[in-house]
Amino acid sequence: MADNMQHEDFGEKIGGAKKDLWKDRGLYVNDLDAMNEREAEKFVKKDNIWKKPDYVAMLDDGISLGVVYFIKKARDGLNASPQYYRRDDTPEKRLARQKEYIQTVRELQSVVSEVRTVEDAMKAYDVVFARLIVRVSFHFLASSHHALIKGIDTIYHFFFRMIHISHDCP
Repeated sequence: MADNMQHEDFGEKIGGAKKDLWKDRGLYVNDLDAMNEREAEKFVKKDNIWKKPDYVAMLDDGISLGVVYFIKKARDGLNASPQYYRRDDTPEKRLARQKEYIQTVRELQSVVSEVRTVEDAMKAYDVVFARLIVRVSFHFLASSHHALIKGIDTIYHFFFRMIHISHDCP
């Protein structure tokens, strides 16, 4: 019967937990140093790295619907968590995959967070693909980058179809 009881926090929250260090700013690679394997498995998620933007506030700030959609689709194109291969069979290999995933999410976030116009979106697309092409030429493409390419390519084609349609409309 004691196994079914859940621990509930009580009292005033004073901070200091490992999670409190990154919950507002998002998770960075060096935050993994303070985590054990189980915590890393639990917390290395897209939503803990790149907080979901307030898309309504973006629209209220005058950013066009198409650009907000671009930002949303770019973020949504990433896997929700690291994708592991069968060969990721040791804690060290899983940690390396988690670090790679955090770096990929952070990289896309840094580019997309500056997008405010159609021109910015086009530049962001070019920057992300240019960086990935350089990586591919030096080593194999990691699983997180495959997802990034797939997501960005999808939004690129949709976005530019939408731009083409908007220019054709009176």
